[in-house]
Amino acid sequence: MSNRRRTSRSVRNGSDELATGGAPADLSLRLCEFIDRLPAIVWTTDDQLRYTTICGGGLRELNIRPEDVLGQAVDGQLIATDGNIAAHRRVLGGSRESYAAEWQGHWFEVALQPLLDAPNQIAGCLGLAVKVTDGARVAELIATNAMLIKRAHEQELVSATLRESEERYRLLAENSTDLISRIDPQGVCRYVSPAIRSLLGYTAAEVVGRSVLDFLHVDDWPQFELTIANVVQGGNPQTATLRTRCRTGEYIWLETIGRAVFDTETSRVREVVTVSRDVTARIEAEQMAQALRDELAHVSRLNTLGGLASGLAHELMQPLSTIVGFAEGCIRRLGPKRRISSADLLLRLNEIVAQAQLAGAIIRRMRNFVRKREIAPSSVAINLLIEDVLGLMQAEFRVQCIDLVRHFAAELPLVRGDQVQLQQVLLNLMRNAVEAMTGVADRSHRLTIQTRSEPVRGVVVAISDAGCGVAPEHLNSLGIPFFTTKPHGLGLGLSISKSIVAAHGGRLWAEPNSDFGMTFQFNLPESGATES
Repeated sequence: MSNRRRTSRSVRNGSDELATGGAPADLSLRLCEFIDRLPAIVWTTDDQLRYTTICGGGLRELNIRPEDVLGQAVDGQLIATDGNIAAHRRVLGGSRESYAAEWQGHWFEVALQPLLDAPNQIAGCLGLAVKVTDGARVAELIATNAMLIKRAHEQELVSATLRESEERYRLLAENSTDLISRIDPQGVCRYVSPAIRSLLGYTAAEVVGRSVLDFLHVDDWPQFELTIANVVQGGNPQTATLRTRCRTGEYIWLETIGRAVFDTETSRVREVVTVSRDVTARIEAEQMAQALRDELAHVSRLNTLGGLASGLAHELMQPLSTIVGFAEGCIRRLGPKRRISSADLLLRLNEIVAQAQLAGAIIRRMRNFVRKREIAPSSVAINLLIEDVLGLMQAEFRVQCIDLVRHFAAELPLVRGDQVQLQQVLLNLMRNAVEAMTGVADRSHRLTIQTRSEPVRGVVVAISDAGCGVAPEHLNSLGIPFFTTKPHGLGLGLSISKSIVAAHGGRLWAEPNSDFGMTFQFNLPESGATES
């Protein structure tokens, strides 16, 4: 054993010079003459695994002459076993190999390393085999070799399964109508399936290696970056719907699901695999449906305002009549006899201005309520918004003898929403409450409006009446389009209100009161700030 180890060390010490071709020819010759006296074999091959040199006393043990081997391929001569051939091929890839081999009944311990040429490129293999003569060591090598053969067989089965899985994935990716891609954590595309051509018109070469941002609408960049960050940091699947530019320059909507792929050694996200589907038709249908809902809501507001027309006309007549009265009085007193002082005239002119501003405020509320406009979410103070709507309902309340009760929570959190849409909900619920009490003669027409904040629901608005209520069998039908309990109702007001509240992230529901009438409530998520 000691002779073998000394031989191995001697050969390995000189192997780097021999492997790089840096040793003088006479030194290589003397080294081969020395090895010829030892039970070992040293050889080199070219990059085609053909023997270029071979020497050593171990050849005599195998009855092999060097000239019979030189120029021959390794798979047909000295080490013609699958394991040894595979080891040589791995060495050509840059690895170093150590293993045991049985040749003609003799056991050798083999070491392989790359053979480098002058520019330090791999030109072949450099091998050393030392014969094992110790019986116990031979038995150990036999057992180890059997175990390695078993492991190699198991590894081959795993590799075959992996190849089969990769082939199935390749067929799936190449034949799927959905776009499958692989993106690195920086958002650079590393692979796209052939569906890229049918969906967007690009070839894979035009996309791979470029940032995904190059193909997205600039307004969708923040959403894409947030989605990738969530996948990489959290590791959970994420979905995003983004506008993607086709080769023609037009944009289509792609709904993309991204999943993280982890590195088995570092457990870090190596890449993100995405599956994208064209949902342009669905998005356009949703946008059209939303436009129709907005138009229907506008028609509903016009209809609501039409129902308030007589009351609003009366509201406008009061300031207008006051303006006319003061103006006529000023004209008379500014006649030939001039019976008015400057101070008195100024007082009456200020009153005219005040009444004109009041009339203008009524008209402005009407105009803001009915005009067609883009939805504009903002921070809304619900208590102040209710007061604005009550201004539109004042005439109706007086005609119907409504006893208004307010229970507004102090320092109520703001909500995020569109003021006009929320006004429409409030106005619809208030008018429903007033109409429910129209035929009631035996009790007060009390309308109670309450606001409060709850930990789970957020801001809650409750509008209670003392009317005739709703039959139990009709409770579940409230809010269904075209269902109404009114003799001349369309059944759209409550349905539109429910959809508006739902679009704001809340819910609208109804409950019968313990004595008379109903309570309609809706909740809205808080925006974080508080009413001042």
